[in-house]
Amino acid sequence: MDLHEFREFKPLEAGEMSAKWKKVEERMKTKSEAEYKLAILEAEDLLKQALKMDGYEGDTLEIQLGKVDSSDISDTGKVLKAHNFRNKIVKDEGIKVSFNEARVAVDDFKKAFEEMQEY
Repeated sequence: MDLHEFREFKPLEAGEMSAKWKKVEERMKTKSEAEYKLAILEAEDLLKQALKMDGYEGDTLEIQLGKVDSSDISDTGKVLKAHNFRNKIVKDEGIKVSFNEARVAVDDFKKAFEEMQEY
């Protein structure tokens, strides 16, 4: 393996995580509020996994984000806002979630995830 191959190497988990992001996007296409909620929960979980894979340890996303370098995620504030929305969904199963609200949250998690994947 030469230096270029070494730098371009991504572990198997990265490919698996990309496949899981596709599932999140499929949930967003369903026009189902329950699926939107699941998409938000899964999107945050994938970001947490990516952070952990990059060495950002912590039991919660808030703890992990507190350790994140701005070169890895440019706007942790948007991620925290999406995280707080996710927490509302978990705490209040009767909460209404529109497509637009879900799209914003998923997009904010996805942008952070994609920034984590860039080298």
